Amino acid sequence: SCSNLYGGGQDVVFQFTAPSAGNYEISVVNTSNTRFIGWFLKSGANCNLTTLGSQLGCAVSTGTYNSAHNVVAIPSAGTYYVVVDYAAPVTQSNFFIR
Repeated sequence: SCSNLYGGGQDVVFQFTAPSAGNYEISVVNTSNTRFIGWFLKSGANCNLTTLGSQLGCAVSTGTYNSAHNVVAIPSAGTYYVVVDYAAPVTQSNFFIR
């Protein structure tokens, strides 16, 4: 698990379609504030769950203005969701995802 410090701010959700099982690199970079940023990968089956164990992968930044980066093993082709969040109390900010 990554951290339980996230979830207090507004989330941004990106839909991602994996063409096949394999390793996928996800990176989110905070560009506008001094809060820690993180992301959590979920499948449609567990998207509404809020527990740390409900994610397929995750990463959190190790400092402010840093990236949250990880390589995730996706088990099969299909639709997945990348949930981007900041450590509270951020309600909006700028970032980029790749």
